[in-house]
Amino acid sequence: QDPNAYVLVTSQYEDEPERIVISRSKKSQYNCGKVTGARCALALYDNALTFITEAEGLVKKKLYMSARLSYMQALTRLTEAKIRLDRSKTVSYKDYKIAVTDGFEDKVKNTIKLCERQIFLLQWNNQ
Repeated sequence: QDPNAYVLVTSQYEDEPERIVISRSKKSQYNCGKVTGARCALALYDNALTFITEAEGLVKKKLYMSARLSYMQALTRLTEAKIRLDRSKTVSYKDYKIAVTDGFEDKVKNTIKLCERQIFLLQWNNQ
């Protein structure tokens, strides 16, 4: 019924969190192109915020499964942003400053926690 629906395959083993296996979405992962390190992480974070805003709108419409999938899409971007930050902050002082001194690393971690919490809560609304 949702015209913006996503097709997503997830996997979950025993006590581990749910993981996305295959994502067939109209919205592709952000392509960093020539941008690297913290700059790419910032772009991924902004892209994740778009999905979070979309998910909040879907919750208001009571489209809980679609909202949950939007949060999962945001989580994939945030996880990639965290990986890129972790790698780049040891290579470049500029990236280190963005990640640690400016507090971007904590912002990404907190947003990851928000998405994980919302995914968990929406799982209960969907049953």
